[in-house]
This record gives sequence, C-alpha cells and structure tokens, in this order.
Amino acid sequence: MSRVVQQADLNFEKSSDKIGTSAMSLLDEIVEIAFDCPSLTISVTGHTDNTGNEASNRALSKARADSVVAYLSERGIEKKRLSATGAGSDTPIASNEDAAGRQANRRIEFDLSIENKAYGPFLIP
Repeated sequence: MSRVVQQADLNFEKSSDKIGTSAMSLLDEIVEIAFDCPSLTISVTGHTDNTGNEASNRALSKARADSVVAYLSERGIEKKRLSATGAGSDTPIASNEDAAGRQANRRIEFDLSIENKAYGPFLIP
C-alpha cells in the first residue's frame, strides 16, 4: 500500500508543545504507515520562526518534536524507531518578514528511512 502525506496542518497550542486535537488524524495516519512498514524509522524535527529568543525557540522546537515522538510511541511505534530534534529558527523555508512566512517556518519535518535508504524531508507546517 502506498500513501503520501503532503503539506498538512500539525498544530500545537500557542507557545506550547501540546499537540492540537486537529493534528491527531495526521499523526494516526503516520502511525498506520509505520505499522505497514516495520523497518521504517522516523526522525522528527521541530522548527520555529525567528520571533523571540533563539534559546527558547530551540527548546520549544525540541519539545514539540518530543511531543510528536511521544504520541507515535504511545500508539505502539517502538521508541528505537523514533528520534526528535529541535532546530529552532536555523533553517527557515520562507521569509520571517511577514506573518505568512513565519507561519510556514513554524513546522514539523519527518525524515523517513527504510533499511538505510532515506526519504524526505516531508514538511508538515
């Protein structure tokens, strides 16, 4: 079975690592994909815009990635198949000069690997 997850909303409560309820169906889809492919490993990277203190941004991006990994693990994906990183505002994909760009930069990326073959990153704003 082949599925592709493209730009979908994975939201968090403002300035928090608490995953929004509308993100659950997307994460459940990722769980299904992981169950369908037991050799799949998932690296989750959190990103922020450049608003505020970079140390705080890095901590928040890591906490959000950790929350995603915890969600996937709680639904049965082995922890050894998951990793989390916080990139802060280091790698923007849009300008931080306007609200739309800042929103695009606040995202989660999933890198998928199967038996030493990497696929991704897949961007989830």
